[in-house]
Amino acid sequence: MRIAHPPVRRLALVLLAALPLAAQALDPTVETGLEVTGFVDFDGFGPLPPVSSQKQSVVTLPLPVSQIAVADSLPGSFDYLSSADIGLLELKVYGQLINNSANPIGDGETAALNVRSEVRDVLTFNSNIVGPYTITFELDVDGQVSGNGQAIANAFLDFGLFGGTHGTDSGGYSFGIVNDTLSVSRQVTGATAMMDFTAWLSFAVFRVDAGSSVTGALDNTATMRLVLPPGVELTGSASGTFGVPIPAIPEPATWAMMLAGAAWVAARSLRSQRRAWKPPGRASPQG
Repeated sequence: MRIAHPPVRRLALVLLAALPLAAQALDPTVETGLEVTGFVDFDGFGPLPPVSSQKQSVVTLPLPVSQIAVADSLPGSFDYLSSADIGLLELKVYGQLINNSANPIGDGETAALNVRSEVRDVLTFNSNIVGPYTITFELDVDGQVSGNGQAIANAFLDFGLFGGTHGTDSGGYSFGIVNDTLSVSRQVTGATAMMDFTAWLSFAVFRVDAGSSVTGALDNTATMRLVLPPGVELTGSASGTFGVPIPAIPEPATWAMMLAGAAWVAARSLRSQRRAWKPPGRASPQG
């Protein structure tokens, strides 16, 4: 069910133009990759630096990880999370601005808070169907925007033949429950087809009323899904991890802690064994 009405969609395009360029999208030349951003700036485009600015991306193929995330918070002020997981086919964003002052935060034109998550990949399909067939890519969006002020969540999906024609779907969501499905279907012919997609989810706050807060909880998960006809199967991806989670590899410091813990457990076990073992006693002399 589409929640966003046409006026909201037009507003979404206007508000996106007021976001920092670094928070808007991956480099357009990138065909496969993950990117997440988080941004808080109470000064708009003024001289003061942002309160928080985080960005993480991975584009090296095959992708060395299937999930990336950024998060930051300041109690009583802001909180945000952005996650892109191509292994579990999930996008998540969460953002909150709290205003304890007697004046509004934000000018209603530039984003005081923006969180964004994006995934791109090139997929390969094999088919035993004679004649044209249809492949559909869907993005389910679930969450809620609440509070008093001006804010909007956006979702976008682009899907089509690699190097060929594409279709798009998008949604802009104002205050209230968000329960939507973006869907793009493309007709394909041939035994092999290469198709690419871009999917992203974002939330931005442009004003928070005095003594209030604004929250965008779209971390219930925006789930990506392929709908394939019988006889068609996904055989590969440029990322190497589409729908295939990559287990996280512990950092060196984590390995050291794990080894130290294992050594401590082993030493404790050895001490326990020594305490439990007693040498055999001598036989009592016969009198």
